[in-house]
Amino acid sequence: MNSETKWIAILSALMLLIGICLGIAMDRFLFRPVPPPLPPIAGGGPGDALGRRFGKMALDHMTHVLALNAGQQEKMREIFRRYMPELRRARRAGGDLTAIRVKMREEIKKVLTPDQFGRFEEMFRRRMELMGMRPEGTLPPPSAAPPQAAAR
Repeated sequence: MNSETKWIAILSALMLLIGICLGIAMDRFLFRPVPPPLPPIAGGGPGDALGRRFGKMALDHMTHVLALNAGQQEKMREIFRRYMPELRRARRAGGDLTAIRVKMREEIKKVLTPDQFGRFEEMFRRRMELMGMRPEGTLPPPSAAPPQAAAR
């Protein structure tokens, strides 16, 4: 192989390598679509990204577990938009969330089928228990003694 052929081979390999690197870079930075911003599920202001993200995750989870159709998803999204600011205000003020949750669940009951609503109630009950709350949404009174271990 003469000197000229060697340089042509080296330059060809170098151009191929540069082309591959540029192709990968363009794919990663130019051609991949930028995901749209999350919709304001929780109804907060610009500083409420965490609430929107959590609201979207909650709705996605309910969509999966309850097998919601598109119409039900939109109605649920609207219910959350309406009630989340009210729930936040009551939570910050240390108020009772029970009345708000009852109204919210009544509206949700109208959107879901009886089977879906049963599964929703079970999800809600488990969530309240994980948070150390009674299902109706209130904390047990602080004076309540923890359950005693069974006598041996």
